[in-house]
Amino acid sequence: MNMFFYNPRRKEHKHTHKQQINKVLNSTAMNDGQGYKDIHSPHGFRASAKTMLMERLGYDELITELQLGHRMMNSYGRAYSRMDMLDQRRAMLTDWANYLDQLKAGKVDNILFVDFNNANQQAVNE
Repeated sequence: MNMFFYNPRRKEHKHTHKQQINKVLNSTAMNDGQGYKDIHSPHGFRASAKTMLMERLGYDELITELQLGHRMMNSYGRAYSRMDMLDQRRAMLTDWANYLDQLKAGKVDNILFVDFNNANQQAVNE
């Protein structure tokens, strides 16, 4: 898929280019001017989301795969499956948004917040 973030105000190319997220992540506008090149990628966000949805929030592989837009293959292929599980996916994304809000607020107890820049500087000074 070559389209992200629909923008109805644009006359041409109403969707952002598929590399736009990479460009933003790698730009000096991110990570205190360092960018995230070779640190994180859009695919990394997807992988992190799938892992946390399954491990932390208890969602199964089927619903997470459907949400990521992956083709579900089994011995019959996709020919007999027309499910979209929209109600369950909507609930999952609401749970995901709430989980991210809790992370941001520091309310999740299994996350360590580390300032690597200060830690590295302290190690150099010791």
